[in-house]
Amino acid sequence: MIAVWLGLLAAGAVTAALGVGSIIRYRSDYRTIDQSSASMSPTYWPGAEVTIRQVGGSAVRDGQVILFSVRDWGAPGIGGTYLKRVIAQGGDHLVIHSDGTVELNGSPLHEPYLRPGPLAPGAPIDITVPEGRLFVMGDNRNNSNDSRYRTQNGDSDGTIARSTVEGVAVDPASAPVRHPGWVMTGFWLVIAGGAGGAINASRAKLRAARLTAAGVLPPPDED
Repeated sequence: MIAVWLGLLAAGAVTAALGVGSIIRYRSDYRTIDQSSASMSPTYWPGAEVTIRQVGGSAVRDGQVILFSVRDWGAPGIGGTYLKRVIAQGGDHLVIHSDGTVELNGSPLHEPYLRPGPLAPGAPIDITVPEGRLFVMGDNRNNSNDSRYRTQNGDSDGTIARSTVEGVAVDPASAPVRHPGWVMTGFWLVIAGGAGGAINASRAKLRAARLTAAGVLPPPDED
């Protein structure tokens, strides 16, 4: 019977280790955030859980949704991170017309991710994005505090540095699976196996003592 309890203890230790390993692996490359505003709807609604693959700005591609620090914009009261879509990168010529439509390097930008409905009119923008920087906008163009409005800060072109990028949004299915439940399961298996083994050993010792007292077993050597 002792072998059963030891097997249970070993299985618990392995299960807990696998659970901890899955969490460490996830946290080393990924993080999860909650979208707090409607600026990225319908892609991410308020309260949506967003999986972020933690990469630097050099890995960013056109059209990706990125998480970035807003320190570049430097407006009073703004802090933390924003979730926006990359519309243009260093060297791109971007034109946003007063009706909200976008041209990138002379061609209309296809944007199937936009929230349905007419775009609100706004000030036109004509910019060549500086190298090492990104122009970002929300998918809900009528309700997004993004690069368009940072161009109105006088000396700002509304772009952000690639170095402010903290990661890109990805399909949760592409991230490693976390198994936090395995940690607790393994913990309780270890407790059960250890306790069962200890109880079994104690019972075996008592049984041996009774048999020795009855003369069934010889007394143990005292050497």
